[in-house]
Amino acid sequence: MGKGPDQPSIQELEGLAEEYDTLMETKEEENEKTPSFDELIRKVSRIPGSARCVEVLVELDRILGQMPEEQRLQNCPGFLVRLRPKGMDINSLYEAMHALNVRHKVLKPPVSKFPFELDMDWARFEKDPRDCHTGLLFARINHGSALAIFEIPRDIVTRLSVLDAVMAKYATLRGKFTYCIVIQDPLDPEELQQIRSVLDKHLYTITLDIQPTDEELVGAILDGARESGASLTSESELRNQLIESLAREKEGKDFNFSTFAERATMVLLYGDLARSHAPMEAAPLPEDHIQKREEIAKTRLQGSLRKLDRLAGLADLKQKVREILMFHQWRQMAGVEDEDVGNPSLHMVFLGNPGTGKTLAARLIGEIFREAGILTQGDFHEVTRTDLVSQYIGQTEQKTLEVCNKAIGSVLFIDEAYALYSEEKGRDFGEQVINTLLPFMEEHRRDTVVILAGYTNEMLRLLSMNPGLRSRIAHTIAFADYMAEELTEIFLQQMGEALTLANPARSRLERHFERIASLTRTDSRIGNGRYARNLYERSILKMAERVVRDGIQDAERQRMLVEADIEAASQELLKGVLDPNLRIIRPIGFQGLSQESTERDNRIA
Repeated sequence: MGKGPDQPSIQELEGLAEEYDTLMETKEEENEKTPSFDELIRKVSRIPGSARCVEVLVELDRILGQMPEEQRLQNCPGFLVRLRPKGMDINSLYEAMHALNVRHKVLKPPVSKFPFELDMDWARFEKDPRDCHTGLLFARINHGSALAIFEIPRDIVTRLSVLDAVMAKYATLRGKFTYCIVIQDPLDPEELQQIRSVLDKHLYTITLDIQPTDEELVGAILDGARESGASLTSESELRNQLIESLAREKEGKDFNFSTFAERATMVLLYGDLARSHAPMEAAPLPEDHIQKREEIAKTRLQGSLRKLDRLAGLADLKQKVREILMFHQWRQMAGVEDEDVGNPSLHMVFLGNPGTGKTLAARLIGEIFREAGILTQGDFHEVTRTDLVSQYIGQTEQKTLEVCNKAIGSVLFIDEAYALYSEEKGRDFGEQVINTLLPFMEEHRRDTVVILAGYTNEMLRLLSMNPGLRSRIAHTIAFADYMAEELTEIFLQQMGEALTLANPARSRLERHFERIASLTRTDSRIGNGRYARNLYERSILKMAERVVRDGIQDAERQRMLVEADIEAASQELLKGVLDPNLRIIRPIGFQGLSQESTERDNRIA
């Protein structure tokens, strides 16, 4: 892969990160007090099934304490956590891992006080593992030394070469990251050994198993409810009821412990499961409990709506969501039942180009509708044609039904849904998917949101050729390409309060986005939200490079983006968009544009 004349190499980025470390070592630590390792160990001990983890961490603490400091870096431990069931809260375990390495100076300063989670795109790394390495360097500049948490899917055993390449990059950053790999899918001993052999090849890895019994899980639920003020009578009977309910629900493929625990806690606190299937008989609700529960639900809903409102643009979507909420609120106020006035379908079509916020909006819809009591689960299930169509004749219907049944009570988001359409009637499995979807959408029009998403013209063609599908869609939302003001807003949201923007830089940013937005008339793949986020990330790197190179000591100026940062980042990023061979990382959602479009480069930057 080539690079442009101003493009920093991997080695240069590594040097930049090292120089940044030296500069930041002189900065005073934040005043915020963080829990000690011993305090965190006490928290870890409360995680169901964590007894062995506590023993291992305490023993590691002893070993590292006796080890000469110069040897600790070579023995910097990484962790492989096998977690069952899904959805358990083990944040205190992550923090304890991090505190262990901080305590024994395994991580090089500046040290982040908190671990952070990496969104690992395994398919992308399979094409170019350098993407992972550059991403880690960027994370290093933003977070300092930290515990990097990432989850690997079970099918990683079919792509061990990718895991091998990623871990090789981690090994070069020893002392800057301690990795924690989380596996929430069941693995047989052979699969686990294959993964371990790859990890051990590069770094010292410790396996921690958290697989509590049903009794331990229920005990944690009861303890949490008791601490929240629940008055538990006949505790032995309650425990047995919860164990029976837990065993039944764990038989489902999509079981999530956090969802179960939340519902069970609501029962113990308020005698109701608040919009979900109860694992025990509901007790009469005292008036103060009813009021308190309604206040909690209202607060959560308001928080979710604020997230929606913070999204740039999307006025039609925001209005439509509130229309649906007000309809359900009216039904509750007026005491109207479904059989009296019906219940409009919740299914939607999202029309628009990549990077315009469709996926994020779908996630928020699930969250909002759950808090409003419209959906029982509110989870987000994203699929494409490949997740619905089977490679074997006669199995597409079964595969589609399995996906649909998992999404009951939640959001089923079918991206690039137009790929299900084919003009060759009877010869394409996509038609079987649609024929299977139709009765499901009709049966679950009130309790599940099916969202079909994709390019506008292609989606309209799909709907025009399938009247049955079109008739089941109640809401069509167009996601327009972002205007210049909205792209600027996205950039500023990424900055948050950690950074500032000099006035000339603000003007430069606005001019650049005006030119970008004008290009969307001829090529809509450029002016989208992902471009604004990519420009922000590239600008951060340019700022860090300038601060280190110029030896800037003033704390305010160290965190200020200037016009030169924006200009350098925009020129470099546009070269990557127009000619992907000139960039280390290609922006997600972009593909190489046609040769004719490269002539526009000089009109943009």
